[in-house]
Amino acid sequence: MGAEYSREEAPEIRFALFGKKPTAEQDAELAALMTELENLDPMDKMSMGGACEDQTDRMKAFLAEAFGKESLPSHFVQGVRAFKLNRPPSSQDPDAVVSLEGKYAMTIREVGAWQDSYRVFADRAMYVDSAGQSEADARDEIRRCLSGHSAPNMEAWRMKFAMRVSQNPIFMEFDGKTITRRTGEATGTVWLVSTCGVDFACRHHDTEDIKMYIRNWREIFRCDGDTILNHGRELLITRPGAGDLDEARFLADSKRMARARLRVQDRLGVQVVVEVGIGLGVFAGERLGIHNRVRDLTALALRQTLEEIGGEFEHIKLVICALPIMSAGYRDNMHHYHEVFSGAPRARKRPAPAPAPAPEGAEAPSSEGEAEIAMPRTPYNGPVPLALVDSDMHKIARTAALRAGPGGVEARFVVGELNPGDSHGVMGEYWENYGPGTEEKLALTTAALLTQHHAINPRVLDPERYDFL
Repeated sequence: MGAEYSREEAPEIRFALFGKKPTAEQDAELAALMTELENLDPMDKMSMGGACEDQTDRMKAFLAEAFGKESLPSHFVQGVRAFKLNRPPSSQDPDAVVSLEGKYAMTIREVGAWQDSYRVFADRAMYVDSAGQSEADARDEIRRCLSGHSAPNMEAWRMKFAMRVSQNPIFMEFDGKTITRRTGEATGTVWLVSTCGVDFACRHHDTEDIKMYIRNWREIFRCDGDTILNHGRELLITRPGAGDLDEARFLADSKRMARARLRVQDRLGVQVVVEVGIGLGVFAGERLGIHNRVRDLTALALRQTLEEIGGEFEHIKLVICALPIMSAGYRDNMHHYHEVFSGAPRARKRPAPAPAPAPEGAEAPSSEGEAEIAMPRTPYNGPVPLALVDSDMHKIARTAALRAGPGGVEARFVVGELNPGDSHGVMGEYWENYGPGTEEKLALTTAALLTQHHAINPRVLDPERYDFL
């Protein structure tokens, strides 16, 4: 997927480990996990690499059969059809059994326990202090956003500083094959951490992201005073490729987001963190000409955060970045992360904004600029080891969360999976629309709709479950 943004040739990278790897004497189970990660079977990159029609239809059928899902004529947000459950879990016998395709079985009691784990952790500085509102008002704002009613202003911008978490069993890996499971059988403890990154896709709902991090937004978008004009959901850009990224501000906020989600997971007892490229893909800003720099800085934010606070963690032992290379032989997110963590950055200048046409007879200004933020030139050697893996995030998470035991599978490490949502706040958002991104794929392959969708789990809209960091 990343290759559509950069067609530069690049070497194959299946696995890379940075930082202090424990020996078998220090932590035999963790050392064994790292060996297993290095030798994972190659990811199936075709089965769920397109519209995912089969997986979408199977999830629709499951929700209809188990819980009476019914589509409504209204919408949660633009393009996202609303629905209701006629037989929600709370109305059913706790001992009743439902199953996905007759393979992944679960009791209603188990579903209720997963739902009851739901919490929201929000950054107090962003929601209370700098917003100038009380905790009660901040909770009202979060509740409104999680029902799909975030306003296209600072409410949408602040959503990147709120993390929704729940225990979230995996129903299938990205090969699209439903896992066979009996009721009561170990699922492993996998926490889904849903939040969003900076959105440079030039959409109306995330206008504040453009204003906050693109210094010359007035010059490259069609504006009416302080308003960036839009056509439908798309902002009207007049000078594509001319964005001037405020690197220092972007890096600082990206680190703030990384600190928050890692501290939340450590608080939950997570031992193995599975990250993905948050705010990358279509959100990285190809239309603005900043996409490669955004990828570098996103990786740098994670590296610096681990270097600065990794020693504080009580539980986190390993961070894994699941970065599948979707077009072999070409640069992808994996290569940006590898350069940042290996300390071997490519020799490139910061992409300066394309200049406006020079007056006739005048010398055209230079389009080159030096990078504001220098990339590290030594390998990462922080207190928490970090692995880069070209593989399926669920395959990685299940490898860490479960192991074979004498009586079947048994729990291993407590795992956290990062879900890169967006600022609308509706879990899975476009999951029914046959064209999923990572968030939608998580909705199709895990219990995420059961645990984090406001129309299914009433705890999502319970302000008593919102805490401030």
